[in-house]
Amino acid sequence: MSNRTQTDRTQRTRAVPTALWIGAGLTLFCALAPLLDLALTGAISAHVRAAYPAWDAATVSTEATAITAWLVGTAVLGLVGWGVTIRATAKGRRWARPTAAALLVAGLVVAATNLSLGGEAYDVIVPTAFGLLTLLPTVAGLVAVLTMGGASRAAAPVGA
Repeated sequence: MSNRTQTDRTQRTRAVPTALWIGAGLTLFCALAPLLDLALTGAISAHVRAAYPAWDAATVSTEATAITAWLVGTAVLGLVGWGVTIRATAKGRRWARPTAAALLVAGLVVAATNLSLGGEAYDVIVPTAFGLLTLLPTVAGLVAVLTMGGASRAAAPVGA
């Protein structure tokens, strides 16, 4: 095997954990952002108030908390997925790539839901900025899945 081939394989193999860790970090950010908003800025509450101006403060607060809980809950589930994938990749498990691909699809479905699901007075229930934020980890997931494919092809014996 040439040094160039070995270097290419090593670079692809190292890129997978990096993309996975970046995705986990972005997902953690997605979990913290709505909590920080709820405590500090109130953008989610303003979004609810804009949709339902007649609601009292307690009802707006309850709705904003529900939206925040959805965003945090889906991010926590995403973190579990990143953890499983990181561990499986580190241990060289064969099922790591299909798991990463399935979790990528799940993440894309959640992000699409966040960006498109409307309700009575809402254009979209989740404020657009938070919906777009949930797309960020899927970019890292796509890089990880594509890199995992390259790493497995590079590791495969010739003629296999």
